Amino acid sequence: MIRQPNPASSHSPFFERCARFVLRFRFPMLILTFVLTAFFGHATATRLRIDTGVAATISDDSDAVRTLDEIRDRFGDDSLFLVLVKGDVYSLPYLERLRSLQDELGRLDMELTGGADNAHATADPPRPLGAVGGDGADSFEELDDAEGWGDESRGSIVQRITSLLNVRQTLWRDGGLVVEGLFDQWPTIGDLSELKKRVRQDRTLLGQVVNAEGTHSILLVSLESMHDKQLGFVYDELVKITDKYQSDDFDIQVAGHSAMRAFFMRGTMRDLGVLGRASALMMLLMLVALFRHPWGVVGPLLVVVQGVVWTFGFMAVTDTQMTLVSNILPAFLFCVGLGDSVHVQSSYRDARRDGVPNHEAIVHAIATTGKPVMFTTLTTALGLLSFSFASLDAVVELGVAGAFGVFATMVHSLVFLPVVLSFNQKSLLGARPKARGRDLLDKGLAVCDSLSNTLVRRNITLVVGGLIGLASIWCAKDIRPTQDGIKNFPPGTAVVKAILDQDRSMGGARVLTLLIDAPEGKTLKDRNLLLALEKLEQHVLDFKEEGSSEPFVTNATSVLDPIRETHRALHGGAESDYRIPDDSRGVHDLFTLFESSSPSQLKRLMTVDARSSLMTFRVRWRGAMGYQPLLDHVAAGIEQHVGGLARVRPGGGMYTGSVILHALLWDLLRSLAIAIVCITLLMVLLLGELRLGLLAMVPNLLPVVMTLGLMGAVGIPLNMGTLLVASVALGIAVDDTIHFLHQFRAHNTKELGRDAAIRLAFQHSGRAMVTTSIILIFGFGVFQTASMSNVGDFGTLVAVTVIFALLVDLIYTPAVLRAFFRSGISASDSASPVTEPGEASAGAAPFGGGLNEA
Repeated sequence: MIRQPNPASSHSPFFERCARFVLRFRFPMLILTFVLTAFFGHATATRLRIDTGVAATISDDSDAVRTLDEIRDRFGDDSLFLVLVKGDVYSLPYLERLRSLQDELGRLDMELTGGADNAHATADPPRPLGAVGGDGADSFEELDDAEGWGDESRGSIVQRITSLLNVRQTLWRDGGLVVEGLFDQWPTIGDLSELKKRVRQDRTLLGQVVNAEGTHSILLVSLESMHDKQLGFVYDELVKITDKYQSDDFDIQVAGHSAMRAFFMRGTMRDLGVLGRASALMMLLMLVALFRHPWGVVGPLLVVVQGVVWTFGFMAVTDTQMTLVSNILPAFLFCVGLGDSVHVQSSYRDARRDGVPNHEAIVHAIATTGKPVMFTTLTTALGLLSFSFASLDAVVELGVAGAFGVFATMVHSLVFLPVVLSFNQKSLLGARPKARGRDLLDKGLAVCDSLSNTLVRRNITLVVGGLIGLASIWCAKDIRPTQDGIKNFPPGTAVVKAILDQDRSMGGARVLTLLIDAPEGKTLKDRNLLLALEKLEQHVLDFKEEGSSEPFVTNATSVLDPIRETHRALHGGAESDYRIPDDSRGVHDLFTLFESSSPSQLKRLMTVDARSSLMTFRVRWRGAMGYQPLLDHVAAGIEQHVGGLARVRPGGGMYTGSVILHALLWDLLRSLAIAIVCITLLMVLLLGELRLGLLAMVPNLLPVVMTLGLMGAVGIPLNMGTLLVASVALGIAVDDTIHFLHQFRAHNTKELGRDAAIRLAFQHSGRAMVTTSIILIFGFGVFQTASMSNVGDFGTLVAVTVIFALLVDLIYTPAVLRAFFRSGISASDSASPVTEPGEASAGAAPFGGGLNEA
């Protein structure tokens, strides 16, 4: 006899009518879905802008971005590679090979591709200063470090190369000031000793183009601004050229932040491409293994794929660009979309196994799961919309796009998936006939239920869960926020070795930039202002890291340099005369003298009206958060030494990265807190009971806390990737919890009682929760093999979060419900097998055939 689905209290008449409407017009619905998917797909391919730069996450109105834009507008913007060459710097063979290398690099001419062929390059391109990946630094500060140092060597790509060979020298010769390159006159062997002495006595050269020991020198190769993918092509060409000159006594490495940007983009995209396909294949295989029929595989996969396409298309239509923050959207939507679609499909499979006709089984599935699917969508969307209170544009945009995405996956789960299932005529999607009894998963779910079905077991489960939560909180305090791009790369990566070698040999591999603006009516030629800037310069150079006596800031470059160089040249070249003149007239005279000798050099350091300039410092390599003590020291120095004489603002990538990471941390913590409050209120409203709504937050929050505790315990840092795991974790936890608690509330009647309601919640939702979790665990577990740690950590944490959420929902949630809800039936009744209304209870097992099969 064919069994008809019973209209239990979890059955929604509204969603039943919706399902019948969809099935009645299934072909128009299918066509409409594909048309909308094609529209959003076309928008994604042609209009979606992508900016992996850290600066793209922050509002254009922020102080940090305004400073970046002002630096770019006044002093230009380039991409820069640093070519580090190890050898005997003060030997003719080294210098001759360095000259040949520099000449060939200066002739570098190639047709770049890879920018215009991307969707984000054909639309309005992102700000050049924002086109950054990795740890948040950009190349402008490195360019500023080179500005004013060397002559230009122009080509179609290379704008300028600065090295020991052409670094600026300011001399007094034949009754006039001469500004020339250090090697304008090529030295003989007899000149090398004097040359070495001159260089080692010149503080403006050491750490900039050569180290004090004379074992390393640097070529700063300045390029036109370009996309990260294009930087990868340039890096490859630079390596090809440098390989020609490579030898044991002339060891060459290509470093600089442009090199790291290229490696970061290439490594991340390679991992996401290869492992993304592997993850999709793994999920496909798991769907095949669990549902054992094409219709059981195609439906859930197309639900999530179309949800992602619609979301990206929505971003393209609304001119919202993809950033480092919104990169989590595909993973997030895969979690939410698979959860909803698998719950619907599992309920459908249950009914099909019981002999219900195909269309009636679909109606039954939508009628019983439609309401919890809608609840999960509303709570998740509300949590994401709480990001609207964030200060970072990227976080706000993530919330809006994510909310649209979860609604899109809901529509596909409740409209598209039923249409797909309507074409299935015979398959039970791998369901196991009831007559064969309970399988291993049935027994596992029964064990989970039994862990709290007595007073002693319930209390033990509650205590153990509480201790795990407390231990997780304790471990989470050890999480350290950081954003260090080089730690994303596998050990031994060429660019990492090059950057670290540069940091050790040249006294630093990062640059701090200060933008200086003279007050209204004054210029930077004011002697008092120059003296104040000189004090600020020394203040910054004096900074030491706590517990270290090693120099952290190793040298500085600013408009002070040509004035002090000119003063030294006029007074015979003595190092003691490397200083600011004694009176204002002397300052103006030196400015005039230097400008008349080399106007292009001064222009690189100061605007034409002499009202704006840059001061740059080479500093040791640290993660973005590691510079906060230095930035505090700089702020104190500005207040102490400059005061109202000028407006001095930190700028550039190092500063912006630190600002953004701090803002992102507090934005997400604040938004997460707001999301928790909003979800709690909505839970109470949707579940219709204050106590149940409040209790629902326990299994929602515990997996998040456990994930954060794991990060603290194993030393996974808090960065732009892992910061967003908490949002994904909350979305995963809310999804499973609502499905479980909705079934509990629907069946927790006086006739059935608490324990029966819990068992029926297991029966209706437990296997679907396990099925979804298995798919996600294997799918995201693939990312553990990533070469880039940022990709691997994110995938690993998502997989672990899925495990935590599943265990909490199946073990801890029943214990919480039994602790706060009294049983409505007698002990003897509660010990009996419980079935749905209309089913015979004789011989029924608590977790037998009533579970949809995997």
